Amino acid sequence: MKSIGSDFKDKIDFIKTTIFNICPENSITNGYCTEKIFHSLEAGCIPIYWGSKPEPTILNDKCYLLIDEKLNKQKIQEDIKNLINNYKNYVVDNIFKDNAKFEIERMYCEFENGIRELIKIKIPEFNDIIR
Repeated sequence: MKSIGSDFKDKIDFIKTTIFNICPENSITNGYCTEKIFHSLEAGCIPIYWGSKPEPTILNDKCYLLIDEKLNKQKIQEDIKNLINNYKNYVVDNIFKDNAKFEIERMYCEFENGIRELIKIKIPEFNDIIR
């Protein structure tokens, strides 16, 4: 297979000609979600996503198929067959929930505050700089 390219735009251009995109994470850990599902959605594809369930306050769960590793192989095959036969059910106007912007902002603030607290503990001489 030829190279897709060197950046995410090349990846988007490569997958945007497809209806579906298989999006496997490297591991499943609660809250772990990388760019894969978002690149698929940006390209206009329906993600077939293997990973931890994306944050329910951000993504509309009707715009992707979550492959749940706890299900048996037959159920997973049925879900994929249903997606293929009824893919238009996954094409939704609003892939993001109404409050997604605020949820993402809240997460970044929590992350930033957590880093600030760690720095205060680990490097006390920076306490005057970090407020």
